[in-house]
Order: sequence, then structure tokens, then C-alpha cells
Amino acid sequence: MPWFVDPDEADGGQRHADRDTIRWGAVGEIIQELGGKLARQEFHRQDDEDEGQFELVADDRLELSEVERKIVTSWFSDAEASQGDPWLDNLVNGRHRLSGVWKTDPNATLPILSDHLMYEDSIDVMGEEFEQGLFLSSKIGLLKISEEAPVRARSIHYFERLEHHARQAPTTPEAELQIELELLETGYLDVDPIEHEPEVSESRKAGFFQRFFGRG
Repeated sequence: MPWFVDPDEADGGQRHADRDTIRWGAVGEIIQELGGKLARQEFHRQDDEDEGQFELVADDRLELSEVERKIVTSWFSDAEASQGDPWLDNLVNGRHRLSGVWKTDPNATLPILSDHLMYEDSIDVMGEEFEQGLFLSSKIGLLKISEEAPVRARSIHYFERLEHHARQAPTTPEAELQIELELLETGYLDVDPIEHEPEVSESRKAGFFQRFFGRG
């Protein structure tokens, strides 16, 4: 999982004026419910020709406000989802929303959209060289996450997709050298791999990763 800090503290100021009026516990509860359905693939597909278009539904038993509903909806949109990958040190999107929920419930397991696998959509346009680069990056990412890391159990379909790509990665001497250099530069050949995640703290939180998100 990416290391995580409070974005307002890191940025030196509060970004959203309504931050403290949002019921982050309620938002997190609904997001975890929908995230569980997403992980178990319990959803109605909206378009048989587009595997990324499906509908996630939860009862609004907590009577979310308009702003809170917008946060939940945005969480499950490709364009606005919390986004990153477990071997990277930062998040592409969603820092403030993740922070809001985790401050209220540090043990919340929250869905995070894979930034890396989003590039699958560009393969047809970018061509074979781009595709081979994606496969190679998938292999490198897998090598950075221990087989015993809990994030693998939380993100089964995500890691299946990475492994599918990794099996197709080039095996030329140049590719193997690139893997070695990447692991050296990021310290993965100098230290033991992470075999387990530490107890939840303010700087490191629990999440699971997905390729596709639905419509809230």
C-alpha cells in the first residue's frame, strides 16, 4: 500500500472548507458496503459490450447529504476514483477523501482504482511497444509485493490481472536488466521484501485494488 499522510498537513492548509461538516464515518460505511459488492462482483452490468460499465447499489439508510452522496458516487467513477497502485509511494487521486474516512475509521478497508491497469485502455492506440511496456511494469510491480502481503488477499482480481500481464512480459536481456535496475533504484534488491503490513497507523492504511469501478 502507498504510504499515506494527511494531505492538508502535507500541503500546509485545508483544501476543502466543508471537510469537518461531512460525516466521514457514514460515507466510509457505504463505500465499504459498495466496495465489498465490487470485490465479490455482485453488480448489474449496464453494457454487455463494455465490462467497465456496471451499477452498484446500496440503501441510503444513513440519509447521506447531497455532498456526502457526491463523495460516494465519485469514489466509484473512473474519472474521480481514489487511484493508485500498492507498490507506489503516492496516490494519483483521492487523498482527501481517503484521509477523511481513515481519520474516522482507521480500520476501514477502502477500494482504490488501479492507475497502472487503466493504461490497458490505451494499448490498441499506442501499439505493441506500449503493450510490452505495460506487461513489463506489471511484472516489476508484482516483484515489489511479497507473496504473503495481505493486500494480495484483499485484491484477488487485481493481482490476477497483473499476473496475466506479467506472464506476457518480454524476457530479453534488456528487459531483465530494466527489471533489475528498477528494483535497485527503488531499494527492493537491498532490503527484505515486505512480508506483512504493520498495524494500522496514521501513515499507512488498508485498501484493496480494482481495475474497474461501477456507477454509484
